Amino acid sequence: MRITEVASLTILLVVIFSLSQNLSAQDEKEVIIGNESIPSIQILNTDLGVTEPVKFLGEKPEAPSFDVTQKDYLLAKLSKYNRVSYIQSLRQEDLGFGGFKHYVNTFSFTKANKYSFNLGIGLAIQNSILNYTNPLYQYSLSTGMEYVLFKGVSVYFSGQYLSSPLNQGAENADPFIYMNPFYLQTEINYGVKAEYKNIKADIGMKSIYDTQFKHSKPINSMNTKVSIGF
Repeated sequence: MRITEVASLTILLVVIFSLSQNLSAQDEKEVIIGNESIPSIQILNTDLGVTEPVKFLGEKPEAPSFDVTQKDYLLAKLSKYNRVSYIQSLRQEDLGFGGFKHYVNTFSFTKANKYSFNLGIGLAIQNSILNYTNPLYQYSLSTGMEYVLFKGVSVYFSGQYLSSPLNQGAENADPFIYMNPFYLQTEINYGVKAEYKNIKADIGMKSIYDTQFKHSKPINSMNTKVSIGF
């Protein structure tokens, strides 16, 4: 077995073990997407599509849906404002023609409400109409940082590396998932966040990279979000 395969298998086992040790902690979850609350997920199920019917090209896709479950644990309080946290999250998206689940374990350091830094390792399970009952398993490595310039304004940077499928050859690619921004990809994000009273704005750039075949050029896009609360 090659060194890269051993490393991938080791990372996968670490993620699965970490998740299995925290299943009991998932009974209490705060689920927030924007300003709306979504019912919590009671059971973490790493199998996509087993209980769902296979969708074919001629069928009408279902409406896309998504939710995020997150649980925070305070590991160390270094001072009144400096703390180290462990965050376990699950993001699920049903795109109607497939979808994904992303389990992530993150360690985060926050300093005096001035900046935060995090490192994460995760397990991604993705499928499309081509592999609905045989999803792709990939591990992810992520990092991010947010720095407060002044009250209400901050800059941020985040990056994510997604491995080649662990259960398929590195030369194989699902054309519905490959470099598709609706699915999880190797990517970099950076931008500016601002908040004033009940108005929140986020302006940033996103770049998707082909780390599997290294043939495609990066896909760049601009993301702009504005929300007004009442």
